[in-house]
Amino acid sequence: MAGPSRARVVLAFVYVALIVGLLVLDVDPEQGRAWLLESGAWGLLAYVVAFTLLQPVGMASHLFVVTAALVWSPWVALMASWVGALGAGTVAFGFARYVGREWVQRRMPPKLRGWDERLAAR
Repeated sequence: MAGPSRARVVLAFVYVALIVGLLVLDVDPEQGRAWLLESGAWGLLAYVVAFTLLQPVGMASHLFVVTAALVWSPWVALMASWVGALGAGTVAFGFARYVGREWVQRRMPPKLRGWDERLAAR
């Protein structure tokens, strides 16, 4: 069995650094909630941008959804989470389509490769 990939090691390091940073800075969840609410539309935009950019690189989407539910009203939280999830899906698709295509094709099973070739021919 091969060791962890470089990307997983980097991602684990980022998570540990984030957690240590939050503990060292003594971040209070109520301060974060107050900041998001006081920022108005900018706080909502910051939430959607964070969801869009961080979820495709491994941060769990349920953390964003639960955070939104704790900060905003149910309808605002639903819409913000929906837009963030759509953005995250778009970013992930764009990355896979244009940046990671060769990497995926090298690892594609033969049966799936046949389907891919037929789709590419159309």
